[in-house]
Amino acid sequence: MPDLPANAESHVRRWYLSSAVLLSVFFLIAVGLQYSGFHAPMYYDSAGQIAEKRHLFQHEGISSVINLFPQRPIPMMTLYLNYLAGGLNPSYFRLVNLLLLACTALVVVWLLDLILDIPGPWNRGRPIEKHCISIFLGLVFLAHPLQIYLTLYIWQRMALMSCLFFYASFACYLAVRTGKVRNRTAGYASCLVLFVCALLSKENSATLPFVFILAEIAFFREGWNQVARRGAVYLLVLIGLVGFVSLIQHPHGNAALGTGIMSTLQNYYADSGLTVTEVALTQCRVLFHYVSVILAPFPAKVQLINPQVVSRSLWEPASTLPAIAAMAIVLGVGLYSLTKRPLLGFGILFFLGNLLPEGLLVPQYAYFGYRASLPMFGLLLIAADVLLAVFTVREENRSWRLARGVVLGLCLGFVFLEGLSTSLRADLWSNSLRFWRDSVDQFPSQSDPGIESKVASHAVGNLAAALYEAGRYPEAAAYYERAIELSPGDARKLASLGAAYGEMGRMEEGKSFLERAIETDPRCTVAYKNLGMLLMKEKSYEQASERFEQALNFAPYDPSLHKALGRVLLARGDVTQAIKTFRQAIELDPASPLGHYELGQALFMQGDIPEASAQFRRAVELQPGYWQGYNALGIAHALAGRRSEAVAAFRQALSINPTNQSIRANLEAAIEELRHSEQRQHEKSSE
Repeated sequence: MPDLPANAESHVRRWYLSSAVLLSVFFLIAVGLQYSGFHAPMYYDSAGQIAEKRHLFQHEGISSVINLFPQRPIPMMTLYLNYLAGGLNPSYFRLVNLLLLACTALVVVWLLDLILDIPGPWNRGRPIEKHCISIFLGLVFLAHPLQIYLTLYIWQRMALMSCLFFYASFACYLAVRTGKVRNRTAGYASCLVLFVCALLSKENSATLPFVFILAEIAFFREGWNQVARRGAVYLLVLIGLVGFVSLIQHPHGNAALGTGIMSTLQNYYADSGLTVTEVALTQCRVLFHYVSVILAPFPAKVQLINPQVVSRSLWEPASTLPAIAAMAIVLGVGLYSLTKRPLLGFGILFFLGNLLPEGLLVPQYAYFGYRASLPMFGLLLIAADVLLAVFTVREENRSWRLARGVVLGLCLGFVFLEGLSTSLRADLWSNSLRFWRDSVDQFPSQSDPGIESKVASHAVGNLAAALYEAGRYPEAAAYYERAIELSPGDARKLASLGAAYGEMGRMEEGKSFLERAIETDPRCTVAYKNLGMLLMKEKSYEQASERFEQALNFAPYDPSLHKALGRVLLARGDVTQAIKTFRQAIELDPASPLGHYELGQALFMQGDIPEASAQFRRAVELQPGYWQGYNALGIAHALAGRRSEAVAAFRQALSINPTNQSIRANLEAAIEELRHSEQRQHEKSSE
């Protein structure tokens, strides 16, 4: 955001144009680096809170979507608008996230421009040199592989929007304080609005007033009395806003778990099973793990989650005390440098002040990949200090030229490493089996009694689920067993293990685990569903139907349950009721090829060939590679006497599945029937 003369409209236009060009370039770079992960399935909260809550998006409207997480209404509104524009296709959500990331990187450039232009001992170098450094560091922010956990991990749009509004509010504040925004009332009002937006995107934005105070000390160097007066105003605003947010704050967005910030924190600590001391000691170690991931973003290190060994005391594990000592030194350097070398001091304190609070207040995960994105600006500011020192020195001797060349080479190499790592991680993200196996392979020993067991259990369980989806049931069962060892009371994992045993033919063991899951959590929908599937295999249709209906009592909007119940009804011979149930499934999930196919099968059994054909046709429109749909469509066409259309449908099915002898036989019969039909027509016309 450059210093604009009052009457220089051309400068304004040039600034807007350059910002628009830079935003476009950043967006294209972000899309290029992360495109391979666009079509990946939704993971973690994205699956649970978006894909599994599709009925809220489809039938309940925006208020119900916001109520999924009422203390973060702004990102929830954008998720709903995203659904209106592109349905629940993950690609569209991710595309919007990448645009938000590009906007955030642009604001990083503005922020750096503003800070580097403030008069002071750090203000050295020509404007073009400083602007180039700002753009380079904006690119570093944009291309870092940790940003994947703000974009491809759709649910973390909350953290992404919080980061964007946080930086924008800070930029607005600096623009007012440096006189670049002449209407101070409008400037501070804009700053406040952006801060509120950040706070309503994610609560960790509450650190922003402290950043303002740090900026006053580091960059504006007013007396302590003036800083204290400003700080008092900022803290009063913060207390008022936090008080308001507390009224809509619920643990995990669930009002049944309590209301208010203290209730939320108590619930989070109960979930973690850790004390405040254990969390604080552990975060002193994890802090340096974040630093190492940011500065050396090798693909294997950049994980979404990485279970840590919990620090139970200063000596357990042995790295705890050295980490505390190192953090104390870093904090001391930051405080000392705040007035002596402001870019360094402010950068250190910005990083610590924005990284540690969430780790301390949300202790279920000691490490979570997305947490480092907001604090990363502090390290970028330190990098700006170093780059200014190297590239703005006017020495032209051989040593300085060599030093600048080495630093430039390191900068380019770092961006290349970032881009490569981001591309590899995005590609890994696209395959759930490889994604979770890579994550589990990076864990510390899972037999270590000090490891975060719930976190490890989540990742191991997700790997098991990916193996199950791939049909590798024995491996899936083995990993589910490991997950249950880490988290014995997890009903969903007990239910999933039961399903894996059922697929392996170990029916009694499977049913035993499923009954145990229901005892553990009588509202565990997946346990009723999986038990119903096992009972179906045993042809116990009455009992299976009963289990599916029990599941529907708890999840009436789950289309998979309606489909499962429809299959049971069809197997029992209740075709009319099966058709009704399949229609309910399609209403809930109209984009499901399987739903249309199964409804078509039921209509076919009822003798409604035209409507069955329409459903089969819709199935293959939704999934062009759905050979079962083409085969069924061919049979329906053949029975309706549309022989040429039947041949075309069978040929399409065979092109997709060329080794299937049943399709081949259907095609040969259809061709023969078509030939006879044409022959009869020819004979008739000859007469």
